[in-house]
Amino acid sequence: MIRQLFFIIIPLLSLGQLDYNNYIMSNYTEELEWNNETNQFDIKDQMFSRVEIFPEKSYYTYKVNYGEIEQRVVWEYFGKDDLDMDVYFSQSGEKIIFNYDDKEIWFFYDYNKQHNKHTRLKVLSNIKFRIKKSEYIPQTIRYKPQSISK
Repeated sequence: MIRQLFFIIIPLLSLGQLDYNNYIMSNYTEELEWNNETNQFDIKDQMFSRVEIFPEKSYYTYKVNYGEIEQRVVWEYFGKDDLDMDVYFSQSGEKIIFNYDDKEIWFFYDYNKQHNKHTRLKVLSNIKFRIKKSEYIPQTIRYKPQSISK
């Protein structure tokens, strides 16, 4: 009985965390800033820009506008939040939330200790997941025919 329960629970625990075999594309970005008077984020900038994120377990790399800007960011998986979204924290203090239902990624940054909150937010919208391409190895190298001796 315990063994059966173990085989049911383990797959459930692994569900939901970001699939590192995929990369993520977005074509729309919003930048927002916290407004203490209204107690919400105000939109500061909206733009069409291509962003590609290549996630790995301990870091992600990203490209903006076809490689115009490239960066590598160390991160750690924190777990699921109350709304069942995946939460990561970067080495620099960014809080990254994957909102799969709305197809968005939220990057919270500029943490304010006095107000105990991040004051800036970048939202990547309309995200799409694509399978990462592996390195191409020509068939002649992969399968070297053995010579036939007579």
